[in-house]
Amino acid sequence: MNININLTKKNSPHSFSSLLLISLLSTIVSGCGSSSSENDNLIIDPNLEPDKTLEDGTKLVGLPKNKTKSLFTSTTADSSEQYIRNYLIKTYNEVPEYYYSDSRLDTAVTEEADNAEANDKTATSTTNTIEESVDEADLIKTFSQSGKDYLVTITQPERTYFYARNVEAVESYKQQNTAAKLNLFNIDTIPSSTLLTSVSLNEDAYNVSGIYSYQSAASANSSSTQIVAQTSLWQAPTDWNDYNVWGYGRTGIESTQLTNQEFGDKWSIVFDGHLLDSRRINNNMYVALRHYSRINTLEYPYGNDAENAAIIAKNKQIIEQLDLKALLPTVSIKYTDSNNTSPVFDLESCHLPNNEERFANGSIMFNYVAQIDLDTGSIITVQCILSEINQLYMNEKSLFLIDANNWTDQTSRLHKFNLAI
Repeated sequence: MNININLTKKNSPHSFSSLLLISLLSTIVSGCGSSSSENDNLIIDPNLEPDKTLEDGTKLVGLPKNKTKSLFTSTTADSSEQYIRNYLIKTYNEVPEYYYSDSRLDTAVTEEADNAEANDKTATSTTNTIEESVDEADLIKTFSQSGKDYLVTITQPERTYFYARNVEAVESYKQQNTAAKLNLFNIDTIPSSTLLTSVSLNEDAYNVSGIYSYQSAASANSSSTQIVAQTSLWQAPTDWNDYNVWGYGRTGIESTQLTNQEFGDKWSIVFDGHLLDSRRINNNMYVALRHYSRINTLEYPYGNDAENAAIIAKNKQIIEQLDLKALLPTVSIKYTDSNNTSPVFDLESCHLPNNEERFANGSIMFNYVAQIDLDTGSIITVQCILSEINQLYMNEKSLFLIDANNWTDQTSRLHKFNLAI
């Protein structure tokens, strides 16, 4: 089976279309508008602000003059790379007044749906969704095939949490754990039920946050139902105290075909990043994720003045020479007979804050939304947002990404993406 990863828009019934960005309850700061002869030769586009360097060494590169939108789309990697370097400069090239522990990072969002009716006679069970036409993940699903009623449930994995840096000890503990599973029950004789079969999910899963089910219009077998599970995965080594587990995070999307009381063909997609939320419209699944990168060679200047000067000089050299593409999240798509891993997106098409102060502060947190074709297990489009994202809301025509966690200016920002119908 061919693997299809495209970062540009395809002609899909619900692919990302034109971008409309709205800033709620916030004041968009206009650019200075002034320019010097020194910077005039740097202006390529008359609609852009002149590139300039601030007193603390951070740079403003490629910001548009039009500040009516809260984000702008970078056309080259220069703006995105400078935005990331600005964060590194401010974080590692000055002595911080305080620092945050790793506990500030969000772990996977678990969305608990209302229980579906066990004796529902429709093809798939009904979820109590916010929008009628937009499906949300459930913890259980009921459906009918060939006149019989079935129930799919989740068995969460059993995990042992421990301190261990030894790889052999990690593997020993992993053998004592049980994998997450999907279970199929016959519920024709409620309140009793019969377990018919089970299928294991990714062995690294430590939580299954929900499942989707639908009958594909492209399926040759009309009695076949597709079950899609979204899981949170450990990063190796499996040590709960290791930053890799809570800081970076991975999210799995696993699909299995259910036909004649048996789980069949499977595919899986593993993304770098924690799951924020997801939605489904027909065969299109939209997954919002957050990936936080960390450069282990950088040090915080916590020593005396002489030590800090040396640390800052070393950090500056590392930041200037850093290959930022190595920080990008990756995606791995696996079918029964093939596997492929590549970056989820490139830096040339990310959306950045259209605000001088926010751009100068920068960020190393990659938020993105991937659109998955559930019929083929392929990625149709990806939208990268180098800005804080906390929540997702979606209706049939639009997808909204919400930044509601601005500690400094106490504002909320709403970014709207139109879906092509």
